[in-house]
Amino acid sequence: MDARGCIVFELNGIGPNREITAPLYSGLYSRRLLDHYISTYRPLKLEDQDTFEAHSLATDGIELIGDAVLHCANTSKQRPHERLLKSYGIHHRAAGLLDKDNKCRARFSIQLGEDHGPMTAEDRPVMDHVLPHVAKAMDLGRPAARLASEHRSLVAAMDHLRIGVCILDRERRVALSNAEFQRQQEAYCAFRTDSSGHLQFADSTSQQRFISLFDDALYHGF
Repeated sequence: MDARGCIVFELNGIGPNREITAPLYSGLYSRRLLDHYISTYRPLKLEDQDTFEAHSLATDGIELIGDAVLHCANTSKQRPHERLLKSYGIHHRAAGLLDKDNKCRARFSIQLGEDHGPMTAEDRPVMDHVLPHVAKAMDLGRPAARLASEHRSLVAAMDHLRIGVCILDRERRVALSNAEFQRQQEAYCAFRTDSSGHLQFADSTSQQRFISLFDDALYHGF
């Protein structure tokens, strides 16, 4: 569509305490500027989100609502956040809900420049084809995102331990280790990780006992 970019917004909370975030956005956008824009103009952004939501829920399918609905809902066509957007070359917007069962997530928004103008009838078939695939990809990606978040939380928690800890897969490869484990591995010659990622002990007796732990779960702890 020759758009300036796109953003996926999410809402958290209820009523006037709602917070708006942008977990996904085009790579040309700045995270810092985007967060500043959202925090500075939060009330106006929530007004826009509510307007787009109301029009998006009027239909069963996934389709984008043009920003003409914003101008109808507001007496001023030049609100402060819109003036800021124009200074960055964003003159028009369109948005809609990708997940109408959960209205707070997957709020897709596309930004258009002055050269493109408002979203046109010719643009709609393109977006009508693409958006269901975007919605499906996001739905499939949420479990992986949650798993990644839990993984990062586990790593952060392990790094606070004063003992060395590592987690191995069934082939004795190091899947996860904390900073203290890595420090000990570099400081001492008691164990190492080979080129295939397997944990190995320098002492042969220790190595045999280590391997035996993987023969039967009942062996663990001896």
